[in-house]
Amino acid sequence: MFALVLPDLGEAAVDSLYTYLVPPHLARKVVVGGRVLVSLAHRQVSGFVLELVEDSDVPLERLKSVLAIKSSEPAFTPEQASLARWLARYYLCPLSEALRPCLADTGGLTGNRRWQCVEIAAVTTLLPDPTLSAVLGYIREHPGVSGTQVRARFAEDGFAALDALRRDGLIRPVRGTQVKAREIQAVILALPAEAIPPIIAALPARAEKQAQLLQWATSHLLAQSDQAWTVAEVARRAGVSDAVVRTGIARGWLALTTLALRRNPWDLVEGRKAEAPLLNANQRQAVDAINAAISARAAHAFLLLGVTGSGKTEVFLHAIETVLAQGRQAIVLVPEISLTA
Repeated sequence: MFALVLPDLGEAAVDSLYTYLVPPHLARKVVVGGRVLVSLAHRQVSGFVLELVEDSDVPLERLKSVLAIKSSEPAFTPEQASLARWLARYYLCPLSEALRPCLADTGGLTGNRRWQCVEIAAVTTLLPDPTLSAVLGYIREHPGVSGTQVRARFAEDGFAALDALRRDGLIRPVRGTQVKAREIQAVILALPAEAIPPIIAALPARAEKQAQLLQWATSHLLAQSDQAWTVAEVARRAGVSDAVVRTGIARGWLALTTLALRRNPWDLVEGRKAEAPLLNANQRQAVDAINAAISARAAHAFLLLGVTGSGKTEVFLHAIETVLAQGRQAIVLVPEISLTA
């Protein structure tokens, strides 16, 4: 039996499968998704088994054998291995990149993953295996140490120890850098609510939009104590221009305050109403063309051209309704996460 192995070399640009002979004493232990120790060039490296085959085009005298099993727990399934290889071919991306989302939490395919001890009172560095004890002690003394550093100090035994310590719950990967809260200039009401009606009453007739803004702000900016709306968002929600909002700020009716917030694309989302809006003539023409292809089960591509706010999304939603009504499925791709809702 032969194993097709993807070497795990961290950031190194090695993206080929190498064929290794599976020795008889490891025949039942080498599995797809398993981590093995193999010889590559003049050194020993870890790798993932992507496939097991019975035949090989490489002459036996040129093949090296799998040296050892690095982990008894598969990091991915045969189906995921097949999917990753298809993704790499189809999207012309490195196989290691295609495989990474399929990996279980084994710390593989990156030598730069960093580790720290799980602080449990009962845990000491006096483990039965001296290598495990040494690696655990090293991580305790150097929290955030990378897998590459562990391998440099303990050779390949260090990677095997990392895997064993992780499975035993004694270490855990250090999470990525904490995402900084985003700071925005949020619009707030600068005056008490009771002070707004007299201002509205004193506005000239030509300041209709300013009055509209103040009426909206009185009922919305105070009602949302945790809101964080920018000038553009307030303008959109109030149905006025950015310039009108800035006029309100300049006159002291509104004010800007700096708020720190974590981006939440679901926050304050106004979803589609239960009753879909009526389509205009151009929208109906587009929907009819798309629905005709859907009903005919014909594979057609459509390019929908329109400026922002022209109603393209509504065309998509009507076409999707047609698909769902036929008991079929639809996939929607959006250009940014804030549009997912």
